[in-house]
Amino acid sequence: MAVNVDVPGAPDGRGALDEGSLTQAEALVAAEAFDAALQHTRAMLERLRGREAEPAVAELARRIYQLRGDCLTRLDRFPELLADCAARMDLLSVDQASAQRAELMIKMSFAHANLAMPEQALRSAHVALQDALNLGQRLLSAQALERLAMAYLSMGDGVAAERFMFEALEHSDASSPPQERLRRVSNTVHLLCTLHDAYLDMGLPYLGESVLARAQGLPAKAEALLPTVPGRYLACMWQANQARWLRRSGQLEPARRCFEACLSQAQTEGWHAVSRPVQLELALMAEQEGDLNTALGLLRALFEPESLRVRDVVALPAYRVLERICRILGHGAEAEQAAERRRARQAARHQAVLEAAAHNHHHGQLILSTLAAAERQRVDAEIQRLRSQHAAGAVLRMPDQEDWFRLDLP
Repeated sequence: MAVNVDVPGAPDGRGALDEGSLTQAEALVAAEAFDAALQHTRAMLERLRGREAEPAVAELARRIYQLRGDCLTRLDRFPELLADCAARMDLLSVDQASAQRAELMIKMSFAHANLAMPEQALRSAHVALQDALNLGQRLLSAQALERLAMAYLSMGDGVAAERFMFEALEHSDASSPPQERLRRVSNTVHLLCTLHDAYLDMGLPYLGESVLARAQGLPAKAEALLPTVPGRYLACMWQANQARWLRRSGQLEPARRCFEACLSQAQTEGWHAVSRPVQLELALMAEQEGDLNTALGLLRALFEPESLRVRDVVALPAYRVLERICRILGHGAEAEQAAERRRARQAARHQAVLEAAAHNHHHGQLILSTLAAAERQRVDAEIQRLRSQHAAGAVLRMPDQEDWFRLDLP
């Protein structure tokens, strides 16, 4: 049924928002015209201002914010995503568990994690899990557990991160849509590969190998789900993560074939969120094989077109590898440029963290107030444990990640 909301005196004179407005916004997102989609959705929200909590409007507002979240995530504009979440929080009852509150907390946890604010991410995820379990919502529980896993990963506890990710996988059972089940499998493989890389970077290869071994049964799970998953994007994303696992397992030729097939499809479809990480992986393979010129070409192509920003999670390691290869090849100016751009990215991200923490302090207190007293004590104890581990240096160190425990956060 089409959404049709009368808005007297709408600035463009149309007077109503309907399914066509959403369809236009969705088309802009599909075309990766994210800035245009944000402008479009901002205008839609302006026309709903003051009415977002009305029953006839609430679902429309939720879908608009969902589209905006997709855009802001692709553009690495996590402070704005957090501001959107805060605006939605103001429309919800903070003293009552609901699926809407759990969904919002999951998104807030994601934004906090990407702003290097894992303590806040941990608390938001715990609220989401508390609500999801109380409501008997297994899919939301799975998503909240996945957010907990990523928060623990950022805070240097690889064991807890892995445990929560596998719990998320268990909660995403036959009652969940097949695309969500494939997403959990794919994200679990991604996490295990990230843990493997961190352990190797720390000089602990035996731990890295044991982590990879625990992914053994996951490809079969994914293959069983693929025929039932609508669309091709998630299947392509899974293919990229499967290839990451194959490469780290030493199965280089199957990994290369998988990466190249994935890259071809992603470039054809314009899926830069898939193609760019794959280009980085192929560059790392080429570097490992001593083919530095191929690696250099892949890394340069990764940052094209210049008009479409590369996400920090890809750009930072790509700049690091680009600098390393350029220095070996004697391209000193390009190496210095890569190093400078990497430092600029890190400085900008650090500033974004400080600003987001200051602007969202009030909503952080609201998040704390939604946790049950016993649960709040448990989360606080966990944070103190992780801070103690951090102080002792007994933590998993993630490359290109800022120090999460900082005294300069308000």
